Amino acid sequence: MLMEIKHEFTKVTAPETFAAVLGDVFAVQHEFDRAKEQLFVVGLNTKHAIRYLDLVSMGTIDASLVHPREVFRHAVNFGVAKIAVAHNHPSGDLQPSREDIAVTKQLIKAGSILGIPLMDHLIVSMNAGDFLSLRSEHPELGWTA
Repeated sequence: MLMEIKHEFTKVTAPETFAAVLGDVFAVQHEFDRAKEQLFVVGLNTKHAIRYLDLVSMGTIDASLVHPREVFRHAVNFGVAKIAVAHNHPSGDLQPSREDIAVTKQLIKAGSILGIPLMDHLIVSMNAGDFLSLRSEHPELGWTA
């Protein structure tokens, strides 16, 4: 699912904004899809307006496959300034796994190489407004944006 977003209200200026956009996406999904881990990417222009929203991976109830190639594919094509990623934890537990931390480090490094920094990685639950910002909770990961 790749959606090009052109509405004026879709600026990601804080983790809360991105979490709210994802809440709208989850609200229209079938309950079977909401019960699976999903990874979304938003491409942002220099003013933090969303250029696109892409569902990169839909996995199982507790895992999804993520590769930088897929995460940055549209970022390069759209020529965005930066990206943010988010994935859900259907269990509602917002604590990042070792895999979540490892993927985040890998995406930070890939973004640095491409010149498209990773702005944040959110973990969201299906409870409206519940999320964790890895940038806020783990500043030691080497964020550049």
